[in-house]
Amino acid sequence: WRRHDAADTARQLVRHMSTGRSEVLTERGWRALPAARADARRFGSITGIAFGARAIVLAEVGQVSAIAESGAVEVIGRRVAFPPNGGAPATEPYLQRLWGVAVDFAGAGYVADGGARQVVRVGSGRRPEVIVQLRDRFFPVGVALAGGSLYVLEYPDPGTRTATGPRVRVVPLHASRRARVLGATPAER
Repeated sequence: WRRHDAADTARQLVRHMSTGRSEVLTERGWRALPAARADARRFGSITGIAFGARAIVLAEVGQVSAIAESGAVEVIGRRVAFPPNGGAPATEPYLQRLWGVAVDFAGAGYVADGGARQVVRVGSGRRPEVIVQLRDRFFPVGVALAGGSLYVLEYPDPGTRTATGPRVRVVPLHASRRARVLGATPAER
């Protein structure tokens, strides 16, 4: 599987198998190349891709999608038109600028949302859930899962005068452990 941009405008997903055969994702599933190129499903700007046991999860501009092996595409997180205001409780997290994505064994996606300074868990049949909300001058740009923890790559806001460089936040997915920040100055911890 890999992202393929023909003339930088196609925004198609093409998978290349070990047999030498290549297929493109269409509205009707995976079809052989090159014949199916005209019917290829178009995606927005893909900002992250992760491979799970049952699906590929894509972060695009404005939404998160899961692509099953059959080629079926399901939107599992969508950009909300306006952020919640007036103190009213939000029904779903406000998604803005989606960057990196990771997938857990259950198929849930974890998406770094740099615009809203949060990491959101999304998945089929579940409401998006904020896992990490950053309240300082950093924003998340990447995520990874390992050993029961979520690793969040954070960059300082370019507008800050005291930018110290990137850091990694380790967030245990079990409530019994505390999050910690690697590469932070003592004032940032």
